[in-house]
Amino acid sequence: MLSCLGRKLRVNSLSCSLVRNRSCNTQGLESVFLFPGQGSQEVGMCRESLRESSVREMFDEASEVLGYDLARVCMDGPADELNRTAVCQPAAVVASLTAAWKYSLQNGGPSWPSLRVAGFSVGEITSLIYTKSISFKAGMQLIQARGRAMQDASDRFPGAILSVRGLKHVDVIDLCRRCKEETRLESIAPCNSPDSLYLGISSFLAREAFTVAGHSQLVDMAEGCAADMGAFHTPLMASAQEAVRSVLDSVVVSMPRCPVYSNVTGLPFTCPDDIRQRLVEQLVLPVLWSAIVADLLAAASTSTRYIELGPGRSLTASLVLNKRALSRRCVNIHAN
Repeated sequence: MLSCLGRKLRVNSLSCSLVRNRSCNTQGLESVFLFPGQGSQEVGMCRESLRESSVREMFDEASEVLGYDLARVCMDGPADELNRTAVCQPAAVVASLTAAWKYSLQNGGPSWPSLRVAGFSVGEITSLIYTKSISFKAGMQLIQARGRAMQDASDRFPGAILSVRGLKHVDVIDLCRRCKEETRLESIAPCNSPDSLYLGISSFLAREAFTVAGHSQLVDMAEGCAADMGAFHTPLMASAQEAVRSVLDSVVVSMPRCPVYSNVTGLPFTCPDDIRQRLVEQLVLPVLWSAIVADLLAAASTSTRYIELGPGRSLTASLVLNKRALSRRCVNIHAN
């Protein structure tokens, strides 16, 4: 349902076909690993796991690339520092890999032929590190460049993200249009032309669950659960693309050990060039999470388990939004 109250709006390719065929040829999908993105981090995460030498070594290697003590920020904060885009992205990735290490310690290593992996936003890079598509060091270099560039873009174009539930796709499009029209009428655009303001869908989570993102002024026009994280996965992140592309051109990218899903296409990556291209595109295009879930469900059996590795429960919650019965087969492994 959509209604206006004053100035507020209320809201309750690539041709790698042979590689695609090979990468998707899994028999008996036993597990799906899910890696969360930015926003899942919390002060104190990984405190217990950092007592283990393997985890400490991983954090030390990340800190060497990043140029600061990542373990200290994860354990002690402060929250304002941890929540900065340039910091929380590597923190979320290393915390998720810690959770994956913890899971493997308890259950044995991954069975690649019966596994698929998906990550949300920066969690996509976690997925590629975990499945040996890129090395840990190269992944940290990529995440450092990505986080810094997205932080710069956010500082340049202050933006926010809004969770929208209970509306159809066409209604969300209409919501964005109405917000922009209201802004034009009130002449609060920060740029020379109102046409430079942007608000659009940044992720498709389920049939009637989305996020929209854009300039803060436009997001403020809509009532809902807003977060001043930045207008991620929108054209406002275009200035960050070159930094990501530059790193990807300088590191080795291989096919992952099992199918890993692209946020841009909603399907598994097809070849290394596909990975490079989609990681750059991902910055400015919406995350097709509901399409990823649909493809996973099509490949799954009634015994497939869905395991979220890292802080938070956002991705298993999104699975249940798409299919309520999955709640019994969802597992969360936290990075504590």
